[in-house]
Amino acid sequence: MAGGITIFLCSLVLLCSLTQGQENQCPPTIKQFPTGKQVGSKPVWRVIIKNPCVCTDFEVKLSATPDFKSLIPIDPSILSKDSTGLWLIKNGDPIYGGDDVTFFYASNRVNFAKSLSFRVACS
Repeated sequence: MAGGITIFLCSLVLLCSLTQGQENQCPPTIKQFPTGKQVGSKPVWRVIIKNPCVCTDFEVKLSATPDFKSLIPIDPSILSKDSTGLWLIKNGDPIYGGDDVTFFYASNRVNFAKSLSFRVACS
C-alpha cells in the first residue's frame, strides 16, 4: 500500500513539473492586423490570441501600452480589465489547445505582448 502511494505521489510531482515546463515553453501567441477600416481617424485592428499548445491555457492576462482604450466597444466576456490593471481574456475561462480568441479595437496600434501571464492545465 505504501509503495502505491509513493508511486502515485512521485507521478503527481512529475506531472506538475512537466506542466510547469510547458507553461514556459508554449505561451499563447498574440498577433494583430490592421483591417483597413477606420472609426473616426483611428484604424481598426484585429487581435488574435491563440493557444498553439495541446494543453489548455486559462487565466490568460495581458497588459496594453499605452493605456488601452478603443473607440468601438469590445465584448467584456472577451476582454475585460481586472483589479490589477491587466486585461483578462475570456473572463479567465479556458482557451483549449489549438483554439483562438479574436477581438477588434479602434485606436492607434497597441502593444499587447508587453506582459503576458497565464496558467496551464495538461492531462
